[in-house]
Amino acid sequence: MDKLIFVLGVLASGQVFASCNAESPIRFDKEANHILLDNKHRLMWMDCVIDPATKACLTDNQSSFSATAKQALEIATSATLEGHSNWRLPNIKELVSLFAHECEAENAKLVMQVPERLNYVWTSTTASNGNSAGLLVLSTVSTQITPWGLSRTGPAVLLVRDINQTVE
Repeated sequence: MDKLIFVLGVLASGQVFASCNAESPIRFDKEANHILLDNKHRLMWMDCVIDPATKACLTDNQSSFSATAKQALEIATSATLEGHSNWRLPNIKELVSLFAHECEAENAKLVMQVPERLNYVWTSTTASNGNSAGLLVLSTVSTQITPWGLSRTGPAVLLVRDINQTVE
């Protein structure tokens, strides 16, 4: 497991040091109703943190957004947002591509409507098994990947779906 985390960390750090190119095509398009299209990776993101209680975008006056892994998985599998019911938790590679960029145009945290205090986000990538079973979380500040127990709270929920999936 430690080797997997090390390899993922190395891959993430390689993404950070990629050069900025001003002539690159526009990566993100903001759509109405909290939709962010990632043209580079063909993904549709909810551009907000999902409130575990309402399973909707967190509003400005709400302060709590942390969820357990079980809550995060339940939210992802049951959410129907903006006419789509095939939302899911992002995998570690998708989250790294979202937050691990020095280029402003490539850093989704600058275009998404996420709280400034957002530190960790749940991924669908599993960590270990047995007593330490859980999911990996990504630090949005350092892009450090950390195993997190299933019943611990703290990370927030972001949802993603493939753009090429049929409209429901």
